[in-house]
Amino acid sequence: MAKKQQGIQSVEIGMRVLKALATTSADMNLKSIAVAAGISASTAHRYLVSLGRAGFVEQDPATGRYGFGIEALEIGLVALGRIDAVKVGTAALAKLRSEVDQNALLAIWGTHGATVIRWEEASQPVTVNVRVGSVMPLLTSATGRAFLAWRQDAQIAKLIANEVSRRSKQALAPIDVEAIRAESRKHGLARVTGDLMAGISGLAAPILTHEGNALMVLTVFGTQALFDARWNGPIAEALRNVASEASRRLGPPTQNQG
Repeated sequence: MAKKQQGIQSVEIGMRVLKALATTSADMNLKSIAVAAGISASTAHRYLVSLGRAGFVEQDPATGRYGFGIEALEIGLVALGRIDAVKVGTAALAKLRSEVDQNALLAIWGTHGATVIRWEEASQPVTVNVRVGSVMPLLTSATGRAFLAWRQDAQIAKLIANEVSRRSKQALAPIDVEAIRAESRKHGLARVTGDLMAGISGLAAPILTHEGNALMVLTVFGTQALFDARWNGPIAEALRNVASEASRRLGPPTQNQG
């Protein structure tokens, strides 16, 4: 039997308090929260004070009842958005794989960068050291280059700088980041031909938010001898079309508001 991992009890109790608030659509009084969380009213109050300071809980001054704060709402919205987006990306990945019969993956921008979350093998799979959970380099992978070209934020700039510095320390040939970005944007795709793994070529396309920022990336790859990596080849065209359709399916979140 696997040994139960040790956690932080106070965090778990705090989560129980938040879950208690989710048991009803209306704000709750202290006693109801305590009962739902399985703790005393005095303990519940202390946790509610701390959660309130962090912005996860708000108390109505008129009624004294508690509800979710702005921070909890923000996390919930992000989670819902990612679930919907991943469904769209997963469907696009399956469609792409069926159209081109190439190894394909779906990556999302995670805490550590371009992170693989889905994988589809071709009828003739290629052995590579990439699996679900792998974080792809920005400079030498097609997936990373697509994020590099279509995502602009402080985190990606920092990761690029780290990779550039690491290559310099290892005495590897410098890579022109702006040239990669310009070439990718020109063709609507990112490409590598043996840059990350010898003998492996890949093409990648971004799935964009309504603001033009890469939320996810679709990538197809194969052995250089068999993989058509031309910018205008049938694989490239299928990839562009599937990624573009997925971007349209995400749609502007404000289009039906107002």
